[in-house]
Amino acid sequence: MTSDVAVKTGAKPDRDGKGRFAVGNRANPHGRPPAEFSVTELLRAKVAERPKVILRLLDLAESEDENVALKAILGIANRIDGMPHQRIEAETKFTHDVTLSWADGT
Repeated sequence: MTSDVAVKTGAKPDRDGKGRFAVGNRANPHGRPPAEFSVTELLRAKVAERPKVILRLLDLAESEDENVALKAILGIANRIDGMPHQRIEAETKFTHDVTLSWADGT
């Protein structure tokens, strides 16, 4: 069946019937290559060497300047709880009828 699916849908043989990579595929046998360096890891190491950076951020959160304080507080909160999820809504209008059919009749 894999060859039939490949012929009918144009799927490559290293994918399953739904177009996903099959187990043992040759397209990317080693996964994502490791990064040469991580900016996050580098920053963590530098902050560990200089804990005053964190103390300064905490001091800025108590600043008399409300803009400075807000930015510091948001920076701290985003790193503790993560960035808030954003909801995106979109409205689309189709002007053409679309009919989908599969070779097996479904």
